[in-house]
Amino acid sequence: MTLTQGITLTPANPTVSNGQSVTFTATGNYSDGSAQTITSQVGFSSSNSLLVSISGPTATASSTSASTATVSSTFASTATVTATYSGSAAVGTVTGSTVVTIAADADTRPPVTEASSPATSAYGDFMISWSGTDLTPGSGLASYDIYYKDGQAGSWTRWLSATTQTYAFFSGGIKGHTYYFVSAGRDNAGNVEVFSSTGDGDTATTVTGPLVTSPQATSITATSAQIQWTTNVFTTSIVKYGVSSVTENTLANVTSLASDHSVSLSGLQYGTTYKFMVDGVDIRNNDVPGTVMTFRTSDLVNSVNTIISSQGIATVEYTTTVAQMGQLAYANPGQGYTYLTDPTVSQYHRFMFVISANATIPVSISDAYGAVVNSFSFNTPASISSNINWNGTPQEYVMVNGQKVSNWCWAANTQGALRFNGVEVKQADVVCNGKGIPCSPAPTPDQSDTGGWPWDSTKAIQALGQGLTGQWTISAFPWSSVKSELLTPNPILAFVKWDNSLAGHVLAIWGYAETATASSVNWWDPWDGMTHTTDWSTFQDSNYGFAKYKDGTDMSGWFLTGITYGFKR
Repeated sequence: MTLTQGITLTPANPTVSNGQSVTFTATGNYSDGSAQTITSQVGFSSSNSLLVSISGPTATASSTSASTATVSSTFASTATVTATYSGSAAVGTVTGSTVVTIAADADTRPPVTEASSPATSAYGDFMISWSGTDLTPGSGLASYDIYYKDGQAGSWTRWLSATTQTYAFFSGGIKGHTYYFVSAGRDNAGNVEVFSSTGDGDTATTVTGPLVTSPQATSITATSAQIQWTTNVFTTSIVKYGVSSVTENTLANVTSLASDHSVSLSGLQYGTTYKFMVDGVDIRNNDVPGTVMTFRTSDLVNSVNTIISSQGIATVEYTTTVAQMGQLAYANPGQGYTYLTDPTVSQYHRFMFVISANATIPVSISDAYGAVVNSFSFNTPASISSNINWNGTPQEYVMVNGQKVSNWCWAANTQGALRFNGVEVKQADVVCNGKGIPCSPAPTPDQSDTGGWPWDSTKAIQALGQGLTGQWTISAFPWSSVKSELLTPNPILAFVKWDNSLAGHVLAIWGYAETATASSVNWWDPWDGMTHTTDWSTFQDSNYGFAKYKDGTDMSGWFLTGITYGFKR
């Protein structure tokens, strides 16, 4: 009889737990239909000795780690055990096999998970994420429970239950609060992760609200400044500022939200230190955290230039950061302060006045409100010529003596024109020669008919000028003629008539300035002894407001009626 019908292994297809063994019996099936136990005559082998090891007829589910064999895993593992006979009862080799199944271990351990969140958030809405693993032998992660608490002393509250997501947005956070989060995982075997109810969980996020970066004052002038800052989120733009406290003033742009902010402050006091603080709210009504800072506005007076002549004239020029009237006071020894005003609203002012010899002259410059903003002094020459020489450029032409009486403005300026050309006379001489009245006795201030016109001035110059002649006109005087006369050099006597009176006045033009877009003249008023600068077109028909004159009449403006000019020999 021959072993032709194969070998049967029993038990067939057994299932064992990891580490357990099973002993097989090999039964030979012969050609005559008989069967005999041949266990001791066969050799046993395993298709995967890492999973099932063989020792004789005994197979053992290996305890080898999962890193080298699929044992102790979530799912069952299998290996084939084969019995081989090659004895005399067989023709060739006869085999028989069965499958050994290694049962999966029971999952009794919970998964390990962890939540993650940003350390800070400007808004109360931010993203939380979580992840984890189910420990071997794991049945796999099934879901997560996510808890949070408000502050370390808060109580844990379930936020999400049995979620299969791995992230979500937390909302409703309050500025200044810190929120703690923890994840509790659940696996497919029903094991649930346990966390400490007294701990701080996995992660924490502090809601900061808006944060301010680089608050600063820029573009600072004497009366204005620009406050700029950035925020990490969109907020309104508010600036609080003041001299003693930031609560004195508030400028706000609450209609729009921005992250780059700029607020303009105006109407500030020059040369003053201001406190300021930026503020605002975001869409959650969270405040911007402000810090009190300071800036200082520019001084009103930018530069001062003093020119002292040996003929006893001081010229003080200064510029201001904002356009305003000019006000200056000076004091010659023993005379007290003399106050001068240039009503022209400008950033440039020029004052000229008589000084004493060998003296220290204090000077103060005031703003439009009379407050002193700059003080200095200068020393005068040891000696000053008593016979003042006015030869020079038109810019050096200054009338030292004002008009002696209310209607001698023309005489005072004619006197100055003669002096400019080297002839020294009295105003009374100008009056009698110009008007054709007796010079002896000299005219007195109470004489009514001593007001003058352009032809009276020209007549006096021709009579007293030692060969000097002049011209007059009541026609329009073009700008080109103004420049030509002043560059000769020669002063120009301008006769004007008050808008609301039959009377008039005489002014001396001594210089000019010209740009691509503007032309202006420098002129001297013999009534107040002041120099002024006025646009030429305005000068010809001016609303320049003189204060009440000696007679108390309010002279509101003038128009140009005549010119005396062209002095030459």
